[in-house]
This record gives sequence, structure tokens and C-alpha cells, in this order.
Amino acid sequence: MTWFYSGSPYKSAGELQRLVKDVLTAPDFDAADLEGFRASKELQRLDNFTDTSGAFSASDGWRQESFRIKVPKEKTSWPSEADAPEFEVEGFFSRDLLETVTAACRNLTSCKFNWIPFQLFWDPESKDGSQPKRERVYSEVSNANAMLAADADIRAQPRHPDDDPNVEYAVAGIMVWSDSTHLASFGMASLWPIYGYLANLSKYLRAKPRVFAAHHIAYIPKVSHRQFVNYTYNKNFFVL
Repeated sequence: MTWFYSGSPYKSAGELQRLVKDVLTAPDFDAADLEGFRASKELQRLDNFTDTSGAFSASDGWRQESFRIKVPKEKTSWPSEADAPEFEVEGFFSRDLLETVTAACRNLTSCKFNWIPFQLFWDPESKDGSQPKRERVYSEVSNANAMLAADADIRAQPRHPDDDPNVEYAVAGIMVWSDSTHLASFGMASLWPIYGYLANLSKYLRAKPRVFAAHHIAYIPKVSHRQFVNYTYNKNFFVL
């Protein structure tokens, strides 16, 4: 009760009851686990965990990088491309395509994936007794010649010696897009993601927002016009 009546006045009887029931008298509670306990240290550990498990979790393969791009200027030339000024873009988040495919295969929608490409044909109905010519139908990516060729290619290759005989090889088709995305109905807040869909999922399912079929691959940071002009022109173009 000393703890309850000291310190913050906002503690409630319910909190005190939960402390006793859920912590102090819990079957797995051991006072030895609190040896050397420091609240500030544990809070810092929680902060670090939050940093790595947020929208860009390192456990999902996300990494933050910066890259440099060559900056052209009208009526200005340099001896070579290597001598041209560069602008550094920071805050670029990305992850490997393999991580993206792995995340997609762990998603619940993966049970709807078609891993075996096939040819689809339509036999028109005969009207005069003759047999009309069969027509090839292209409805999904799984019907495409490129998928059929890729599937035949991996099946013709020798199997990895460490793979179980029951492990089936298949092609994961990735369709990549990138466009600016508004984050709200009002205002100018936006992101510029690079995202992809697995072509193994039917287009009729990919088109449904509730399926969450899109998988984010990277985020292109937005550089303000003022930031770009100040850095580029002041630092690189007005050197006498």
C-alpha cells in the first residue's frame, strides 16, 4: 500500500489489483528476474524494439539508404559524367525483391496463388457441322508464353541437392509499379512508393483492396524544390 499512496496520484485501485494479481502472484513471476532492473534502460530497449518493428521493420528486410544522382544544368558541360555535380538523396527505404516474395508467400492470400502456368483455349461452337479453329485465350499472366517458358526453364535445371524431393519449384512473377499516392482527401501529403504484385494471384483478386495484394518494395523520398535548388545551385553551379 505504501507504493499505492506514494508517487503519482493517478494510480487506481484497479491498477493496484492488477499489479498483485497479474504480476506479483503470477505463476511465472520470479523476483530474481528484477535483479539490476533499471526503468530507464528497459524503456530504451522498448524504444529500440519499436524502431525496428514499425512500418519499415528490419526483420522484414527494410533498410534505409542514401544515394547520389548526377544533376544536369542547361548550357553547362563537364569533361566527363564523373565530373558532373551530384545531389545526395537521403531517407530511401527499400528491401530486396526476395524479401518481398517471401512476405507475399507468407500472406494468407498465397493459398490462392497459381504456381503452374498453363495454356487456355476456346473451342467455338460449330454451326454448320465443321470444326472451327481453336483459339488461344490470354486471361491471366499464368497463360503468358513468358511464364510458360520460365517454368520450363527452371524444371529443366538440376535440383538443389539439399532440397527435399517433395519440394516443388515454381516461378514467382512480379509486376512492379510506382506512382505518387495521396495520403488524405485534403491537403498535399503524399508518398511515392514502389510496389509490386505477384502475378501468380488472379487479376480478379488483385483488384480487390481488401485482399491487400500489393507489396511495398521501396519508398522514394520527396525532395523539396527549395532543398534541391539551394544545394545544387549554391554548392555546384556558382563556383568561380
